[in-house]
Amino acid sequence: MTADRAVREVGQSTAAFTCTIERVKLIEFAQALHLGNPVYSDLAAAVEHGYRDVVACPGFINSLTLGLREVKAATFGLAGVKAVAGEMRWESRGVVCAGDRLSGRCVLARMTEKAGRRPMDALEFETELVNQFGDKVLTVTETTLVFKD
Repeated sequence: MTADRAVREVGQSTAAFTCTIERVKLIEFAQALHLGNPVYSDLAAAVEHGYRDVVACPGFINSLTLGLREVKAATFGLAGVKAVAGEMRWESRGVVCAGDRLSGRCVLARMTEKAGRRPMDALEFETELVNQFGDKVLTVTETTLVFKD
């Protein structure tokens, strides 16, 4: 077992984090993707459709979870190791709007060893995001493949 692997345990997590979803970032993201639905870029349209504010379009939250990369590397002993990103999926449980304060932590949910020509550990992380109302709005599951030397 390498020193890096020794620091990883299923159930281990990063420190809790909180971030506020900025309207301007939602609008920029929607415009960059050329999304036609005005609830993603126009406050009046979003409110008219019953939302609190401009809505985060599918995929926007990816930028939030990618921002945790350095924290995950330090917490789970991934800094300086050979690894590749595997699968990433989202389970949406609620709407995320501009102004929402999302809190969560990234947890190492599963760790399996893969045999083969290049043995590796498959690390599955889950990040559950809760809004300021205490509602679980999103679960992000991602897999990182760490090559063994």
